[in-house]
Amino acid sequence: MTKIKIYMVLTLILISVLFLMSVFEIKDQYDKELNDLNNKNKELKVENKKLKNDTKQMGTTIENLDAELQGKRALECDCDCDWLRSFYDEHAEELGAYE
Repeated sequence: MTKIKIYMVLTLILISVLFLMSVFEIKDQYDKELNDLNNKNKELKVENKKLKNDTKQMGTTIENLDAELQGKRALECDCDCDWLRSFYDEHAEELGAYE
């Protein structure tokens, strides 16, 4: 009877040790994955800041280019009467300009 008690106690100790080892292994895996995800999150935040800065810079560049384009259009359109001249040349005979 005492042999059985000794074997039972040894078996319980062995099972407890195996259980604790598995718990610590799972905890280590969880900590490693959590650390990897935190590092990836930091990298994504840095990349997000870079993209926001690039977007701001592109918006400023687009606004500057648009202002420059509007200025050029204003200069070109002030004296652009070619469409009127071509319309007159096309319809001059119909309006009796050559009579």
